[in-house]
Amino acid sequence: MAAENLSNYTPVKAITLERLVHALINVKLESVVRKQSFFINEVHSNVPLNADRNVVTNVLDSLLQNVLNETSSSCIRISAKEYSQVLLIHIYDNHEADYGAENVVSDLVRVEAQKIGGFVGITRHQKNQTVIAFSFPNVPLAA
Repeated sequence: MAAENLSNYTPVKAITLERLVHALINVKLESVVRKQSFFINEVHSNVPLNADRNVVTNVLDSLLQNVLNETSSSCIRISAKEYSQVLLIHIYDNHEADYGAENVVSDLVRVEAQKIGGFVGITRHQKNQTVIAFSFPNVPLAA
């Protein structure tokens, strides 16, 4: 039976985080233009994505959409660094408007991030810059 299950197994193609971010940005281009904003993908092409891709996609998609909902005339930068086996993704929003964390980082986003042991937080570094951090262990979940 185990051999039968393996014969039907189709491995999931590995994807870099940079490609995932690029795909999410492309989906949102119409909204970005309407908001007179733009994205900059600063994620290096060699950053692997080993964690559950669906969860990471859901969290990043929600965060990017929520930032777009709250801002206009903005430069939104996405960057990432890997520390040991922890991936830290930053979304920087240089904007004019002041918005609260609850509008960008909802309870649903936090619960989704926690599925892979992740954390989402938000800070204001300067008057016109909000930084959203999404961190998680960058390891495949055990089956």
